Amino acid sequence: MKKQMIGIGIAAVLMIGTAGAFAGGAVQKIGKLIQEQFAEPAPYAIAELPDVQSENQQRREVIAQRLSQQENAETMSLYDQMIQALEATVENPNTYNDIIYNYEYLKQVYHMEPDEMDYIANLIIQGYDPMTVMDICYFWQDTNEEISIIEQIYEYKYLRGMTWIENAFNCVTNDKCGVLTEEDVENYAKQGVTLDDISAANKLCRKGVLTIQEILEQHQAGKTFAEIAAYVNGISLEQLPVQAIAPAAVQTVSDANAGEIKQEASEEPIPLEDVILAGQLSTITQKPLADYYEMALEDQNLEEIAAEQERAFCRSIVSELRAKGIYKDLTREESEFYDAKGENENV
Repeated sequence: MKKQMIGIGIAAVLMIGTAGAFAGGAVQKIGKLIQEQFAEPAPYAIAELPDVQSENQQRREVIAQRLSQQENAETMSLYDQMIQALEATVENPNTYNDIIYNYEYLKQVYHMEPDEMDYIANLIIQGYDPMTVMDICYFWQDTNEEISIIEQIYEYKYLRGMTWIENAFNCVTNDKCGVLTEEDVENYAKQGVTLDDISAANKLCRKGVLTIQEILEQHQAGKTFAEIAAYVNGISLEQLPVQAIAPAAVQTVSDANAGEIKQEASEEPIPLEDVILAGQLSTITQKPLADYYEMALEDQNLEEIAAEQERAFCRSIVSELRAKGIYKDLTREESEFYDAKGENENV
């Protein structure tokens, strides 16, 4: 089942993005991705963005025609109208299943409010590309922005690269969360800051509480990522295990070959991967962040816990969609046929 995996970010010169995909577990290594994408043209280079509303027009017309044929169209819920819109515009049943699965996943896993889900459904009814909307919505979960920013980000969908959503977010918000250049990253590396540190700081800065630079400065000063993550999410230190916020000892390391002195933080009480997973698990289960910090301190495997949560949600969502008669069950041969056929025939 395809689910949005939030990517790694390279912006105007170089901007580091998140590795916060729930299903993946640990923070991804991003050095290789930076090397692979560094030669990619700067996404901000587009002088004038095409009108995405014009692109949506064909889908809007097909959807309007489909709805006009429904006897109860005027009293139909936005959800039912969305299903009709998908039936009319998405030929590939695998793609159709992915869309409705992601819609339900956002509602159940991220506990989105009914009006927020109606907002997403309405965009699809208006002809917005469904999976693009879902992708942006997953990114939006990491922010404190109003949901209407999804439409603003969508306007930038022609930005190049796998990280166009983050680049668009920075355009829309005037870089308020901070942006790192290649030189910035190199300077941080000389100070012992890892790419995983930068990736985590980038994810946390989207809350709009601290910029990415402020997060990295606080971490360099000895604050653990567990403490910083709690702070940007509005959780008081009193609610956290004492061990989780114990300052990370700073070691001074001399690099004889480079003739430089580097500062490197020793291992923190809670590994960075577990800090990210704890935040995600807290969000989806609505249990206190401190509970998952305690589990991490007890050496419980948060990645396995997250994976089991993922499997449980998948089973539950698919079962509910099947019960509603919405999910399209396919044989393996049918699924492979449509995957090979591709999505070019979708409206």
